[in-house]
This record gives sequence, C-alpha cells and structure tokens, in this order.
Amino acid sequence: MKKKITYSLLLLLGVVMLGGCKSTDTSSTTEIPLLEPVGTNAETETALVRDLYEIITRDGEYTPYTEELCFEEGGTIEHVFVTLGERVQKGDLLAEMSEWKYTSAESQASSRYWNEKQYMEATVAEYEEEIKNCKTKEEKEWYELLIRQTKEAFEQREPELKRIWDAAKARLGRNTLVATFDGVVTAVRADGENLSTGQAAVAISDLNRGYIAVDGYISPKDYAGYDEIYAMINGTKLALTYEPEVQNENKSYTLLLPKEGCNAVFGDFAIVCLIKNLHRQVLSVPSSVVTRENGKNYVHVQEGEKWVRREVQTGYSNNVYVEIIEGLQEGDKVYAK
Repeated sequence: MKKKITYSLLLLLGVVMLGGCKSTDTSSTTEIPLLEPVGTNAETETALVRDLYEIITRDGEYTPYTEELCFEEGGTIEHVFVTLGERVQKGDLLAEMSEWKYTSAESQASSRYWNEKQYMEATVAEYEEEIKNCKTKEEKEWYELLIRQTKEAFEQREPELKRIWDAAKARLGRNTLVATFDGVVTAVRADGENLSTGQAAVAISDLNRGYIAVDGYISPKDYAGYDEIYAMINGTKLALTYEPEVQNENKSYTLLLPKEGCNAVFGDFAIVCLIKNLHRQVLSVPSSVVTRENGKNYVHVQEGEKWVRREVQTGYSNNVYVEIIEGLQEGDKVYAK
C-alpha cells in the first residue's frame, strides 16, 4: 500500500512539474538566445538616418527642343524650300501644299450660303405675287404666313452657313509652313509626298535648348504628385523642371529641362528618377529585420555580448526600409537573419 501511495505522489509531482513548464510566460523575456553568439558571423544591419521614398525610373535621352510642323489638313506637298541641316530664322517659309483643297472648300461653302439665300428670296417673291391675286382675306393671310415661315427658316440656318463659310475662308493662305523659332532643320519631307492630317512635314530644332525626353507622357497633374524628379546622365545628378507649355499629350514622351547646364551631348542616354512619398532624414532599418507579434513590432538589438528583443514603433515603409519612430537610436546594430 505504501508503495502505491509513493508511486502516486511521484506521478502527481511529475504532472505538476510538466504542467508548470508548459505554462511558463516568456512574453516578457527581453534576452533572446540566437544560434550565433555576438561577435561571430551573425549578419547585422545598422539603424541609420536616411531618406525614404518610392521611386520610379524611366529611360530618357538628352535632346534639343524640337517642333514637328504639320499642315492643317492632309494633301500633297507642292514645294519644300529648305534642306536637312539648314539653319532657319523665325518666319522663314519652309514648305507649301497645293491650295486647291482650301479654295474648293471655300467655293463650296460660299455657293451653299448664296444658293439657300437666293432660294428663300425667290420663294418669298413667289408668295408675294400670289398675294396680289388673292380674292379673300383668309387666302391672303395664308400666303403671309408662308412668307414668315420661309424667312424664319432661313434665319435659323444662316448663322451655321456663315460659320462654315468663314472657317473655309480662314484656311485660305494657310497652305504654308513657316519656322516658329530660330533653329536647324532636323527632318524634312520631299516635294510631291502625300501626307495625312497630323503628319509632320518639317521638323526644326533649337540647338541652344537641351531637354531630357522621357519615355511616356507625364501630365501636369501627374507631375505635381511627385516630390522630386532628377536624372542621372554621364554619372551626374541633374535636377529637372517641368514646362507645361512644351508638353504634348499626343506624344509618347515628356520634355524635362535641367535646372542647370550639363556636360551632356545630344543623344546621351539618361535615367530619370521620379520620387514619391519622400520622407527626409528619418531613422530606419531594413524592413526584413522587423518581426510582428500580437500586433506589436520587434527587432533584435545587440547589447554588449547579448542579442535582446526590443519593441519598436514603426512609421512609413517603402517595403525596403521602415521608419523607426521609437525604440532604436542611430548606430544600433540589429540582427538581420
């Protein structure tokens, strides 16, 4: 009997001890034993003050300011007055297109206006003759009504007919292209070429105005959403400005002007960096060193010969680095594995 009681007490004691081990609370433990002791090959990162941001990069090319000049409508080039590489001045005649299309449109518009007006006048005159032969008051009133309706119908149509005619007259003499600034001809069509509407006939470039042409159109609204835009060209960082008046949303590129001169030559390749969500000079560590547990963030910090788990308060993150608002100081070593 005593042996049974002794075995039961030992068994009960073992259960209590095991139960106690399982329920030990380690959440308040600060020192976390790691596989590598401090001072061996443990990988570490240093908490540093740096700029955090999101970045988009685009290819670019240093290029002179260039305008591609188009005739208002498609047609055949009748004569080109310049050659490739020729220097031109603002107002110089560059090319002209046959004007028959413009003169024909003006002639058709004027004929349509006068034909409708003459038809109205002839109809009114016919009704006025009928009034002279009317024998009753009702018959006379009927023709007077027809006259008013005929005149009113033309009065409603007349503004649109005049607008079409005026537009056609305004195109007369616009079958020519002239230089819009002093520059050099960098592209030119030949006599007799047929162009569609919007197809450039001549391009001139200002070799004194260098821009970086960036792949993709950046609207003024999009540009305003960036905190910083700069380019790397020939190993030099160039701050850039945006001029809305030189942009064209129909083009597949954007022109960005270097704020200061650069030593680049036209044709040089550039990497354009578009910066958003810029947080300047914040204490940060790589995002990978921060662990999250029960809604709290932790890092393992080197303290002498120990690695200690420490709770930190985090802020902005760009998925590469995370801002540390509280819990670390600049220069602290954190465990990175």
